[in-house]
Amino acid sequence: MLTAFDNVLEISLIFTLGLLVLAFIGLRMMRRLQKQLRSSKLLLSKELQAIRSGSIGMGKRLRMLEKKLHLTSERTQELECKDIGNITYTHANQLVRMGAESEEIVNTCGLSYAEANLVTLMHNQKNKAAA
Repeated sequence: MLTAFDNVLEISLIFTLGLLVLAFIGLRMMRRLQKQLRSSKLLLSKELQAIRSGSIGMGKRLRMLEKKLHLTSERTQELECKDIGNITYTHANQLVRMGAESEEIVNTCGLSYAEANLVTLMHNQKNKAAA
Protein backbone atom coordinates (compact mmCIF):
# COMPACT_ATOMS: atom_id res chain seq x y z
CA MET A 1 0.00 0.00 0.00
CA LEU A 2 1.22 3.42 -0.85
CA THR A 3 1.80 5.81 1.87
CA ALA A 4 1.53 9.53 1.70
CA PHE A 5 5.29 9.77 1.41
CA ASP A 6 5.23 7.42 -1.57
CA ASN A 7 2.53 9.53 -3.23
CA VAL A 8 4.56 12.69 -2.71
CA LEU A 9 7.61 10.91 -4.06
CA GLU A 10 5.71 9.75 -7.17
CA ILE A 11 4.29 13.20 -7.78
CA SER A 12 7.76 14.74 -7.32
CA LEU A 13 9.25 12.21 -9.73
CA ILE A 14 6.55 12.87 -12.37
CA PHE A 15 6.93 16.61 -11.88
CA THR A 16 10.72 16.33 -12.20
CA LEU A 17 10.40 14.23 -15.37
CA GLY A 18 7.99 16.79 -16.79
CA LEU A 19 10.43 19.60 -16.03
CA LEU A 20 13.25 17.63 -17.66
CA VAL A 21 11.14 17.13 -20.80
CA LEU A 22 10.29 20.83 -20.87
CA ALA A 23 13.94 21.75 -20.34
CA PHE A 24 15.00 19.43 -23.18
CA ILE A 25 12.33 20.89 -25.49
CA GLY A 26 13.42 24.42 -24.49
CA LEU A 27 17.07 23.57 -25.14
CA ARG A 28 16.24 22.25 -28.62
CA MET A 29 14.22 25.37 -29.40
CA MET A 30 17.06 27.58 -28.15
CA ARG A 31 19.59 25.77 -30.38
CA ARG A 32 17.28 26.09 -33.38
CA LEU A 33 16.88 29.81 -32.71
CA GLN A 34 20.65 30.24 -32.32
CA LYS A 35 21.15 28.54 -35.68
CA GLN A 36 18.56 30.84 -37.28
CA LEU A 37 20.21 33.87 -35.70
CA ARG A 38 23.62 32.84 -37.02
CA SER A 39 22.28 32.41 -40.56
CA SER A 40 20.42 35.74 -40.31
CA LYS A 41 23.58 37.44 -39.05
CA LEU A 42 25.59 35.98 -41.93
CA LEU A 43 22.98 37.11 -44.45
CA LEU A 44 22.87 40.62 -42.99
CA SER A 45 26.66 40.78 -42.96
CA LYS A 46 26.76 39.89 -46.67
CA GLU A 47 24.09 42.47 -47.46
CA LEU A 48 25.98 45.12 -45.49
CA GLN A 49 29.17 44.32 -47.39
CA ALA A 50 27.30 44.65 -50.68
CA ILE A 51 25.90 48.02 -49.60
CA ARG A 52 29.36 49.21 -48.57
CA SER A 53 30.83 48.16 -51.90
CA GLY A 54 28.02 49.90 -53.74
CA SER A 55 28.40 53.11 -51.79
CA ILE A 56 32.17 53.14 -52.37
CA GLY A 57 31.57 52.65 -56.09
CA MET A 58 28.97 55.42 -56.11
CA GLY A 59 31.38 57.71 -54.27
CA LYS A 60 34.06 57.12 -56.88
CA ARG A 61 31.59 57.73 -59.71
CA LEU A 62 30.34 60.88 -58.00
CA ARG A 63 33.89 62.24 -57.67
CA MET A 64 34.56 61.44 -61.33
CA LEU A 65 31.36 63.24 -62.38
CA GLU A 66 32.26 66.23 -60.21
CA LYS A 67 35.65 66.43 -61.94
CA LYS A 68 33.99 66.24 -65.36
CA LEU A 69 31.50 68.91 -64.36
CA HIS A 70 34.31 71.16 -63.13
CA LEU A 71 36.28 70.66 -66.36
CA THR A 72 33.15 71.30 -68.43
CA SER A 73 32.45 74.46 -66.46
CA GLU A 74 36.01 75.70 -66.97
CA ARG A 75 35.84 74.88 -70.68
CA THR A 76 32.54 76.71 -71.00
CA GLN A 77 34.03 79.79 -69.37
CA GLU A 78 37.03 79.63 -71.70
CA LEU A 79 34.75 79.39 -74.73
CA GLU A 80 32.64 82.28 -73.48
CA CYS A 81 35.79 84.37 -73.10
CA LYS A 82 36.89 83.44 -76.61
CA ASP A 83 33.47 84.38 -77.97
CA ILE A 84 33.67 87.73 -76.22
CA GLY A 85 37.18 88.20 -77.64
CA ASN A 86 36.01 87.29 -81.13
CA ILE A 87 33.11 89.73 -80.89
CA THR A 88 35.54 92.44 -79.81
CA TYR A 89 37.88 91.81 -82.73
CA THR A 90 34.97 91.51 -85.18
CA HIS A 91 33.65 94.84 -83.97
CA ALA A 92 37.14 96.36 -84.22
CA ASN A 93 37.43 95.15 -87.83
CA GLN A 94 34.09 96.74 -88.65
CA LEU A 95 35.22 100.01 -87.12
CA VAL A 96 38.48 99.93 -89.15
CA ARG A 97 36.52 99.28 -92.35
CA MET A 98 34.40 102.33 -91.51
CA GLY A 99 37.59 104.40 -91.16
CA ALA A 100 38.02 104.48 -87.36
CA GLU A 101 41.40 105.33 -85.87
CA SER A 102 43.26 103.17 -83.33
CA GLU A 103 42.29 105.41 -80.39
CA GLU A 104 38.57 105.06 -81.21
CA ILE A 105 38.97 101.27 -81.39
CA VAL A 106 40.71 101.26 -77.99
CA ASN A 107 37.90 103.33 -76.43
CA THR A 108 35.05 101.43 -78.07
CA CYS A 109 36.25 97.80 -77.95
CA GLY A 110 38.44 97.83 -74.88
CA LEU A 111 41.51 96.63 -76.80
CA SER A 112 45.01 97.77 -76.01
CA TYR A 113 46.75 100.25 -78.30
CA ALA A 114 48.95 97.47 -79.64
CA GLU A 115 45.92 95.31 -80.48
CA ALA A 116 44.09 98.21 -82.10
CA ASN A 117 47.18 99.09 -84.18
CA LEU A 118 47.53 95.44 -85.19
CA VAL A 119 43.88 95.27 -86.36
CA THR A 120 44.36 98.46 -88.33
CA LEU A 121 47.63 97.23 -89.83
CA MET A 122 46.08 93.90 -90.84
CA HIS A 123 43.17 95.70 -92.47
CA ASN A 124 45.55 97.96 -94.39
CA GLN A 125 47.62 94.99 -95.57
CA LYS A 126 44.47 93.23 -96.73
CA ASN A 127 43.41 96.29 -98.69
CA LYS A 128 46.85 96.61 -100.35
CA ALA A 129 46.82 92.96 -101.32
CA ALA A 130 43.35 93.26 -102.84
CA ALA A 131 44.29 96.37 -104.86
